Amino acid sequence: MATDLAKQLEKLRQADHAGIVLPKNTKASFLFDARQAAELDLQTIHSLGLNGLAELRKLNERFAPFEKTLFGTTAKSVDRELQTKEANEKLDQVLDQFLRLLSPFFLLPAAHKALEYLIRRYKIHEYNVDSIFACILPFHETNFFVRMVLLMKLDRTRWHFLSGVRKSQAALKRS
Repeated sequence: MATDLAKQLEKLRQADHAGIVLPKNTKASFLFDARQAAELDLQTIHSLGLNGLAELRKLNERFAPFEKTLFGTTAKSVDRELQTKEANEKLDQVLDQFLRLLSPFFLLPAAHKALEYLIRRYKIHEYNVDSIFACILPFHETNFFVRMVLLMKLDRTRWHFLSGVRKSQAALKRS
């Protein structure tokens, strides 16, 4: 029992140092500035995400199953940093499916609401970088792409070359 607790504490310590460093009293956010996001509790973000999901369901009913999985009330208590490797792998598969389905709708406000919840609840900007890029890469010329890149943990990933987008805060051009 004590070794399980020690392992969980070590995971949390590593996660604290592995992520993007934000000032105290801030939270990563796609829709809000970091200080505003810190003032919003998870219930508010969950409601916002559910609203976005409902709007997405009107456009494509294939979003329906995610209401029970990713956006369900039981999901609010999930702390992926304390889950087993197997549980996180299953979660990653579901997140990947959702983000692939979301891609054609990425520019819509409904998608942004859903992403806000996924960022807060599942830390997709840290743990699901490849899946996010599969979703947003077609929109590399938009400010929404830049906004997402600014949030993501790119160090030691195949996407580290996009660190320049962070510095310039400018969208990528086709040429």
